[in-house]
Order: sequence, then structure tokens, then C-alpha cells
Amino acid sequence: MLPRTIRPLLAVAGLLLICWLGLQVVRAERGRVRAELLAEQQRWAEARLHLRRYLRLHPGDHEARLLLAEALASDELLPAQQSAEDAIRQLQRIPDGSPLRARACLQQGRLELLVLLRPAAAERSLRRAAALDDRSGDAWYLLWKLFDLTGRSDECEAVFWRAYELAPESLRAERLREWYLSQFYPASANPELERMMGLLGPEEVPAATTELRRFGEFRRREPREPLAWAAIAHWTLREGAPADALKTLEEALGQIPHAPRHPFFASTLTATLLNLGEFERATERFAAWPGERDGYVYWKLRAMLLDEVQGDYAAAIEAYERAQRFWPGPVDWRSRHRQANCLSRLGRHDQAARQRKAADQIIRLLEPEIHEPLRRALADLDRPENLRQMRAFYESLGCSREVQAWSEQLRRLEQAAADRDPASPTSPASPTSPDSPTSQENSRRG
Repeated sequence: MLPRTIRPLLAVAGLLLICWLGLQVVRAERGRVRAELLAEQQRWAEARLHLRRYLRLHPGDHEARLLLAEALASDELLPAQQSAEDAIRQLQRIPDGSPLRARACLQQGRLELLVLLRPAAAERSLRRAAALDDRSGDAWYLLWKLFDLTGRSDECEAVFWRAYELAPESLRAERLREWYLSQFYPASANPELERMMGLLGPEEVPAATTELRRFGEFRRREPREPLAWAAIAHWTLREGAPADALKTLEEALGQIPHAPRHPFFASTLTATLLNLGEFERATERFAAWPGERDGYVYWKLRAMLLDEVQGDYAAAIEAYERAQRFWPGPVDWRSRHRQANCLSRLGRHDQAARQRKAADQIIRLLEPEIHEPLRRALADLDRPENLRQMRAFYESLGCSREVQAWSEQLRRLEQAAADRDPASPTSPASPTSPDSPTSQENSRRG
């Protein structure tokens, strides 16, 4: 039995403990509101403290968990990789049934790409975000940038147009400028994004070597993913070293047996084997095509197999025509020459001559003297004459969708000018000029 004098003390201590616990519960309950105010002030450490207390009581509050992930990812005082990993763990706790799951996937994809430099993981997250919310312009835009950064600018046309459709009207002209750079200078299309990712120095100019370095860093971060291996091999093939490209792909196959199930890896392997004249292996790989059986890359490879391996020139001509419907088909002058050869073999010499003439016209349109004034025009998207210049260029290529898009931006600009008070004309500021890309990339196109 406790002495009578101690019992009152224990009772008081118990009461104080209950009061203290109650106070902690009240503070935790108010934690989310307090954390939101702290987040607005960018006081991330304090916001995290309040959110963690709150989430212990309300683990199912997914809005609060999103805010905690933001507080982790946004705090520049924390190690970037560690905070990104911690934020992703919070985002992964938001279940598929939550209406916030799409936002969580978008945030996860952004961290995986821009901070952790894991493009394969980021692509899975961003595709999931777009599947859950097809109108997420941020998800589509970032997915497009991911395609650019992994050497797949030839495959991203559909992704770009979805991002463009969902972009605010005020940003659409900028999106078209980015699309032009992605089309004609893909290796150097995103210098500021690469600098933000730590892949390019502050004063460093993008080049073929920095592009390869980027792919190498992706492979270092994701050695068990086929994507970066395919990007390196694709770069090597484009640089005219198919034997080295095949060596990279075979090394990847030794470590990643499932690599051929990745569409980019499969298409790069097929193209490399074709280039080396290993037609039987190329045919086998193409027969097991893992992706959608459509698009520029699929139809071009199919046309080349029909042309060079099977000698089915009529079917090859049709496949070449199908490839021309997708970017970069309109500027693929080499495929037009191949198509012309098929037409000649079938005795359709007039059509062959037209294809060769079209190929020569495309080559002229890829010359630096054509693109230097275009890049100058893109530096100021508030001048109607610059937009007309871009529209005329795409008209010469027969790219109807780009023509329509530039026409819409031109009408918007002209309407805005007509609505302004003529007595007080505005002087719009010029946006930053895009970094000058290397002319070497144009010569590799096709």
C-alpha cells in the first residue's frame, strides 16, 4: 500500500499527464492549419513538424500527406536526394482510390526525373498520373520533356500535342518554340532543364558529348533499366558506329534479360542489326515488336525490312508513306530516297523522280541558313511577322498541324493588338532567346 501522502501527488501527476496529452492532441489537431500557414512562409522544417504530429492522428488525410511531401522536397537545407526519397515515400502512401493519387504520381515523377535522375521510374509515374487524370497538362508536359531527355524526340509527337492542347493559351506560343527545338535540335533543346538537374554546367553549351554524358548518368542511376542503355546505343548508332551500338545493347541483354520488351530498346536493336546487315536477327527482333505497331519508328523499320530484306517493294512504298505521316517523317529525306528506289524498281519512274525532288527540297530546308533566321524569329514571339515566318517554314514542309497551331497564335496576337488602345501602344518584352544548337544535329536527321 502507498503512503497516504503520496496518493494525492500521484493523482495530481496523473491529472497533469492527461492535461498534457490533451494539449498535444489539440496541437496536433490544429497542425494542418498551422502547417499550411508555415508552408506559405516557406518555413518547411516547422511545417514538417506540425504535419508529422497531425498525420499520426489522421494518417488518412491525403491532402496533408501531399503537403508533407512538398515540405520535404522544397526544403533546400535538406540533402536533395534524401529529401526526394523521403517525399516519395510519403506520396506512395496515398492509395490508388484517392482522388489525389494523380497529383501524387505527378509529384513522384517530377522528383524521380529532376532530382533523382531516374527517367524510367519517372516515366512510369508520369504515365500513371496521365492515366488517372488525362487533363493533367503538367504530367503530359513533363512526359514530353522526359522523351527529349532520353533521346526519343522521334517518338514524342503525340505526347507533345497532348501537352500543347492542355497548355494555357498564354503559353502555347512558347510550347511551339520548344517543339521546334525538339524537332530540329533535340540534343540541345532543354539546356535550362539540364542545368537544373545538374547535368550541364552554368556556362556549358549543350553538345553531342554532353548528351552522351546525360545518358551515362541515367544509366548509372538506373543500371537495371533498359531505357538508358537504349539511349546510349541509339546515340552511338546515330554517330555512325553501329558495331559499338550493338556491343552496348548486347551488354545490356546480359544484365537485363527483359530489355527487348522495352519498345525503345527493341527498336534500337532492330535498327542496329539492320545497319550491320544482320537481316535474319533484325527480322526476328522486329517480329517480336513489344510496343504499339504504329508511329514513325515502327513504319520506317517495317519499310526497310520489306525493302532491303524481303524485296517487297510495293509494300515497302506503302510503309514509307505511313512513316511520313508522323514526325520526323516530313524531314526524313533518306527514307524518301529509299522510297524512290523502290518506285524505280517497279518501273514507276515519274513518281520516283518526284520523291527525289522532295528529298532534295527537304535537304535545302535543313541548311543552317534556313534555321538561323528562324531562331532569331523565335526570340520574340510578340511580333506577328515572326509567327508568319514560322508558319511559312512549316508550310514548306507540309506540316499541317504546326501550320494550324502557328496560325492560331498569330490570330491571337493580331486580335490582342486590335483590342489595345492605339493611343497607348504596348512594348512587349522579348523572351529569352533559345540557346543556339549545333548545326551538326541537322545533318544527322533522317
